[in-house]
Amino acid sequence: MNIDENEAPLEEEEEEQEEIPVDEGQEEEEVIEKPEFILEKKDVDKYEMLVKRAFHSLPETVKNSERFTMPSIKIIYEGKTSVLQNLGDISKTLNRDKEHIFTYMLKEVGTAGNVEKTRGIFKGKVQRNNLEEKLQKYTETFVLCSECLRPDTRMVKDGRTHVLQCDACGAHRPIKTKKTTLTYKKELGIGETIEVLISDIGAKGDGVARMGRNVIFVTGVTKGAKVQIKITNIKGNLIFARKVKDL
Repeated sequence: MNIDENEAPLEEEEEEQEEIPVDEGQEEEEVIEKPEFILEKKDVDKYEMLVKRAFHSLPETVKNSERFTMPSIKIIYEGKTSVLQNLGDISKTLNRDKEHIFTYMLKEVGTAGNVEKTRGIFKGKVQRNNLEEKLQKYTETFVLCSECLRPDTRMVKDGRTHVLQCDACGAHRPIKTKKTTLTYKKELGIGETIEVLISDIGAKGDGVARMGRNVIFVTGVTKGAKVQIKITNIKGNLIFARKVKDL
C-alpha cells in the first residue's frame, strides 16, 4: 500500500490545532472551597417543635408581654364605713387572695373591717390616697419580682421562710415584712390593764398600738404616747381599750 507523503503534515496540523494556547499575561484564578453547613429539614422541624412546646408550657401571664399596671382604688363612703368596691378585681390582677390583701390593709391603716364577697369594708373614713399607698407597698412586697419587675410570681414556703418565686425570669427572694415584737406571754382578757406605745392614729381618731398579731385601739391618746390602758372589748385580733394614765 502506497502512502502519500503529503498526508503526514496534515495529521500533525490537526494535532497542533487541538492545543489551546495560554496567554502568558493571564493569571490563573485561585479557587477557595468554603465549607457549607447544611441544616436538614428534620432538624428545623424538631427545633420548631421544641420552641412551641416551651412556649405552651409557660403560664398565661408570662406569655402576655404587656406592661404591668397597678390596679386603681375604687372607694365609696356609706355612713361611717369606707367601701373598697373593687377588692375582687384587685385580687385577680395581683393573683393574690383577697383576704390576704385586705388583712394587710387593715393592719397598715389601723382600723377594723371585713370582706363582703368582692368588697372590703373599713370602719371609719379611709382616704383613697392612703389606700393607694398601702396597695403599692403590698404589691412591691408580695407581688412584683425584684429582678424583672413583673407580677408573674408565686408565694412559696422554703422551710420557715416565705419566698417570692418568679415564673417569668426564674428569680426568687425572701418576703420581708415588718415584725412586731411580742411583749406579752399570756392571752389578753377584758378588764386587764397593760402598757402600750401609741404608734399611729386610726381613721376614727383612736390611737393605734400593736402587740404581737393584735391591733389595739385606744381612745383619747396621741401618737407617740406611752400609756397604761384597760381592755374594754376584744374581737379576734382587734382589741379596744381606754386610757388609764400616761406613763
